Amino acid sequence: MRKFVFIVFAALLALSAHARTNASIANELRIDNKFKESIPFEHEACVKDKVWSSCKQLGSHYDFGRPGVASDPQKAIMYYKMCCDLNNQDKMCCEKGYAKELAQKYEEGCKANDAASCGKLAVAAYDKKDFEASFKYAKKGCDIGKDKDSCIYLAYMYYYGQGVKQDNEKAFEVYNGLCERGVYDMCPTVGFFYADGIGVKQDIKKSKEILEKICPDKYPAGCTQLAVLYETDKYGMKDEKKAIELFSIACKHNRKSKACEKLGKTTSEEIACENKDPHSCYMAANAHKNDPQKMLYYYDKACEYGYSNGCLQALPLVEKDANKVMEYIYKACKLNNREACFTFEDIVGKACKDGNQEICSWRDKMKSGK
Repeated sequence: MRKFVFIVFAALLALSAHARTNASIANELRIDNKFKESIPFEHEACVKDKVWSSCKQLGSHYDFGRPGVASDPQKAIMYYKMCCDLNNQDKMCCEKGYAKELAQKYEEGCKANDAASCGKLAVAAYDKKDFEASFKYAKKGCDIGKDKDSCIYLAYMYYYGQGVKQDNEKAFEVYNGLCERGVYDMCPTVGFFYADGIGVKQDIKKSKEILEKICPDKYPAGCTQLAVLYETDKYGMKDEKKAIELFSIACKHNRKSKACEKLGKTTSEEIACENKDPHSCYMAANAHKNDPQKMLYYYDKACEYGYSNGCLQALPLVEKDANKVMEYIYKACKLNNREACFTFEDIVGKACKDGNQEICSWRDKMKSGK
């Protein structure tokens, strides 16, 4: 038995060494707010391992700046380009990495009355705080083709008086048109305008009706605005239980939302984990480093919902239970983690050779796929 425990322990050390990739080490450091220390690992993951998300992380670090990491526009563009080259579906990376090339293309398109191109230019001009140019492009894109980006920015600038005289009625008109056309993330704003009588006659019943149409099936985040109607006596609908229920739905949709903040002690990761998001379960486990029982619970959930690293991180917490160790390695292997599969075969092979039938029987489980 002692020999088997030693074999398992040695295998776990090897497995954990392989499991900690540059990207995963960088992720752990970011979780601990050690952004500066994460840079070398993130760079290796981006350049050597070709992990596009690590390139994006680096672009974001140098774009916006982080504790210990100074903003560097040139480096940001470099990493955004690398991100886009690895994954040209990432809109932000491509637009920030290849801004000049795209700007010329969009100018030609907008002149030819392509509404989407006008919308791209409106966004770019707004980011540069050139509100007059942004308004011009947004109005054209919204007027000629009801382009989503154009209309959203147009409504926003009408509401805040940027690039144009402030006009709540026009802002409401554009937002309402977006909501009616199925741009559901604009409906909460329409609900807010109705609830508070902004740019339209106050109508709390209408506000509730619009928000109930999108919450939760069409746009779960819209449940936040609906919850606001129930949160206090302001709208004559106070119902704390209903408000918490709605905030929870919105928080499950986005763990960084204001809805999560409203829920107090219940962390956003835990709520998202309840919604079977494996990465959130993994993050929740990391947040409970001083509570091994909770760590194991959330790593186990991450493993159950399909994240092999959750299975592997659970191993040190169950190392005294040989069958539990085998269960997690087996699950990680079934989730296509190659190192876990090699370790599984190594442990089972040695156990069968040594006559340990309890562990050897795992080979039959693997063959049967159960």
